[in-house]
Amino acid sequence: MTPPVFSIIIPVYNRAWSVRRAVDSAIAFSNGNMRTEIILIDDASIDNSVEIIEKLIEEKIDFPNVTFKFIRHAINKGVCGAKNTGAKAASGTWLVFLDSDDELVKNTASDVYKALIINEKYPLHFFKCIGENDLVESEAFNNFQLRNFGAYLKSGTDGEALPVIKKVVFINHLYDEDLRGYESLSYLRIVKSHSFAVINSMIVRRYHTSHIDRLSSREGMKRRYRDLSKGHCRVILEHRAAMSV
Repeated sequence: MTPPVFSIIIPVYNRAWSVRRAVDSAIAFSNGNMRTEIILIDDASIDNSVEIIEKLIEEKIDFPNVTFKFIRHAINKGVCGAKNTGAKAASGTWLVFLDSDDELVKNTASDVYKALIINEKYPLHFFKCIGENDLVESEAFNNFQLRNFGAYLKSGTDGEALPVIKKVVFINHLYDEDLRGYESLSYLRIVKSHSFAVINSMIVRRYHTSHIDRLSSREGMKRRYRDLSKGHCRVILEHRAAMSV
């Protein structure tokens, strides 16, 4: 069987209230037009997330061109550990990392794939995101910029962005699980090894911030300040030579 184009990796921890929305959006993203794999990783939830995921998969198992994988962690490893588990289990060419409280924009898979093919030699792509109350505005799939390591180190992605990464490359640059976040460390390593990140202007993800459980919320930042400090220090240790240029 032909492998899927996309493996959409959704880490879940106590997200019974939002995981259905994320899965529905992942299905609508491809709209049956492109082979897509949805991988859900429950990171030892203590709510009824597992029950909801199992019911979801049973309901949607016959969607055209969509397959599911469900993996359960016996112990909580954090969001990076869950994403790494999903990446290792993926059979798709491109990995799409979707938080379980966010959504993919429907019917965008074909244009995302076109954008990836234009710059296929670069393994790391980012796509634009909008907030929960913003309107989606159409963008040409070939509207992009290449950002080299120095520019990426300085500016990142200029805001919220959805990462789409070639599996064969990501598997050698897995997220640092001890940080339980700070995924940008892996992105820096990929850009340094492969010259450029591709920043696409097409809107592909809607993110939700009106809940305190979000890692990037004010409360989430307070809970993660030690990991954030470790991440900052790791960036400096790995890339201080480039910072001094």
